[in-house]
Amino acid sequence: MYALIPAGGSGSRLWPLSRSSFPKHLLDLSGQGSMIQETVQRVSPLIAADETIVLTAHNHAAAIIEQLPGLPPQNIVIEPARRDTAPVIGLGAFHVYHRDPKAILASLHSDHVILQNETFLKLLKVAEDIAAKHDVIVTLGISPDHPATGYGYIASGKEFCKINGVEVFRVQNFTEKPNLPTAKAFLSAGNYFWNAGMFIARAEVLLAAYKQHTPQTYQFLSTIAAAIGTDREQATLEKIYPTIPKEPIDTAIMEKLNNIVVIPADIGWSDIGSWKAVKEILPKNAETNFVFGQHVGIDTENSLVYSSGSRLIATIGLKDMVIVESEDAILICPVSAAEKVKELVSMIKAEKRDSYL
Repeated sequence: MYALIPAGGSGSRLWPLSRSSFPKHLLDLSGQGSMIQETVQRVSPLIAADETIVLTAHNHAAAIIEQLPGLPPQNIVIEPARRDTAPVIGLGAFHVYHRDPKAILASLHSDHVILQNETFLKLLKVAEDIAAKHDVIVTLGISPDHPATGYGYIASGKEFCKINGVEVFRVQNFTEKPNLPTAKAFLSAGNYFWNAGMFIARAEVLLAAYKQHTPQTYQFLSTIAAAIGTDREQATLEKIYPTIPKEPIDTAIMEKLNNIVVIPADIGWSDIGSWKAVKEILPKNAETNFVFGQHVGIDTENSLVYSSGSRLIATIGLKDMVIVESEDAILICPVSAAEKVKELVSMIKAEKRDSYL
């Protein structure tokens, strides 16, 4: 099994640490290594470095090469332009297919947290076994613990199989980011899961889905794939890839398929979409604060204090606050407003303060 790890996002919700030149997947948010380092390390018991392919942008490639010295240079594929997840995962699938037409791939995000790694690896192995035996695409559905409106949902149907005690279900449909009443109804129904964007399949099965449901993208990628391993590879990629239509893989393929199965996954998953989510993964101290770096506080409770340098952050009389300090900027906001950081970044961009982006 190969790991495909798209790593091209900007992660603007974690500003001021996450920047266009150094996005979320390159950050060390816990002191245990960057998120992409943790992603590669997480799957290493099942997938070797030689079978791990990272797909990234030009301006992130040098940092990824530095952070992942164990990956062969040819396993870091550089996108000439960002075209969303359908083109980049398709490009990765063709690279896998070029190496082994019968290979299985696991498309995994570079910037997600999974706390229950042993369980995750067990389910990933089950997904690999299913993909090897059946012409299906397997996805891991996150068991929801609240009616989130920021995630897509997967509706499960009849049981597909059961392997080593793990139940696998056919997928009825996908629903993109529902409103709150709909999300509450999904939670009550009991057969809905969050879509974490993790897909496992044989490369040939996934590429057949591209050919059927997004034929234009498939044709572009086929032309690029024909040049893999030749002296025309880079020139062909740079010429054709930027012309591929932008489209997420969910709407391009997944929502149209009838051969998807889902494995319910209670694995301590988070997409770390805000500083509020970072707060939830850091350990609490005695005052119920979540601290990274140097902090001294009086009457400070349930707050996230994150210092990326050696500067001491001192607080008095704060509750439910976020304070994040980088080399050139400081973010201060209530925990309840952490989702608005992306809007703040848009304002900074509109004011042409490009050095802060």
